[in-house]
Amino acid sequence: MDLSIVVKRSSELTAAEREELGTVGGLAFAGQSGGEEYTWASSQWQVIGSLEGKVVSSVGIVVRDALVDGLPVRLGGIGGVATHPEWQKRGLASQLMVRANAYMRDELKVDFGLLGCGEHRKHFYGSLGWQVVKGPLMVDQPSGKVELKAVTMVLPCLKQDWPEGIIDLCGLPW
Repeated sequence: MDLSIVVKRSSELTAAEREELGTVGGLAFAGQSGGEEYTWASSQWQVIGSLEGKVVSSVGIVVRDALVDGLPVRLGGIGGVATHPEWQKRGLASQLMVRANAYMRDELKVDFGLLGCGEHRKHFYGSLGWQVVKGPLMVDQPSGKVELKAVTMVLPCLKQDWPEGIIDLCGLPW
């Protein structure tokens, strides 16, 4: 099983790639609840995993200047981590996350990666170097600023010491 991993700007995806990514995400998240109450940001980059030319896994990345306790922090946001059900539990998402982590640090030059997840995913991300931090995690929504109800995790990239305080993503969640 030779997984091909590429990182592409979302704006440079072909229509076929968008369709494949949509199919993988739809199948990966089918029947899962949670998150429907939020309006989400679109990914700016996609980490795409393919086997024999077919997309089987993906990770979305958003870069944003946010605030933690009022101080500016450059974040690489991870969202939409998805693997086609036929290929789950084989380490594909882990491989894509390792690539996404390196891309955020080395290419995008973010201070920290940040993601929100359910309690059941905390161990997965923790095994890849992500750390749980206290919030609250505030996000923009059409109705105004709200607290995102999720486990908040960060990955040290260019900076190592996460500041404590209210996290304001200064935009939609990812």
